Amino acid sequence: CRARGVEVVHTPDANTQAVAELVLAFVLDSYRPRAFIEKAVEAAEWHRARNELIASRQVSELHMGILGMGRVGSRVAKLLGAVGSRVSYCDLLEIDPAKRSGASPARFEQLLAECDVISVHVDDRATNRHLINAAALANLKPDATFINTSRGMVVDHAALAAWLALHPAGRAILDVHEPEPITAANPLLSLANAHLTPHIGAATRAAHDAMSWVVRDVIRVLER
Repeated sequence: CRARGVEVVHTPDANTQAVAELVLAFVLDSYRPRAFIEKAVEAAEWHRARNELIASRQVSELHMGILGMGRVGSRVAKLLGAVGSRVSYCDLLEIDPAKRSGASPARFEQLLAECDVISVHVDDRATNRHLINAAALANLKPDATFINTSRGMVVDHAALAAWLALHPAGRAILDVHEPEPITAANPLLSLANAHLTPHIGAATRAAHDAMSWVVRDVIRVLER
């Protein structure tokens, strides 16, 4: 673009924290059950609720897998490591150890097979279409949690639906889809262990404000 006299402006880090926080929220939703009390309850109901809300595993016990250690993936690794999780990652590039936040490198198949949670943070290059397909999903633990906040095209939704149907203890949480908005043809809609959100990764006031300030760069270019 520069060689043709076209200047590109963007906001590369505007929504990094917002997306990373959403991933952390998804992890907590998956592994830390909770309920709010809205009225007085009898002792029996109180104790039943306490017993039903015992988490089977703490987040600090989980092995987290980050697929793609760019800006968002690296921030997710930092957040999950801060709560005590063991974190591994897979990326096309060699990551500076100082920027890994304690995460360890792993091969693609190894990451899928060994981690309790897989969080995807890759770009939309053509080779990433259906990166998560039937062959990839076959590596997952039967009770794995799969999270995608990157691009809808990365996941073969039919293959993911088939995996979820065969593994009721597993779950998938997707914030991005193909197409958007979600249509009635999406095979994940009918599955109890598939949870879909309407592309809210950047849905914080701070992220929206940061992204909107790209207008300053546009004005700068136009006023030259």
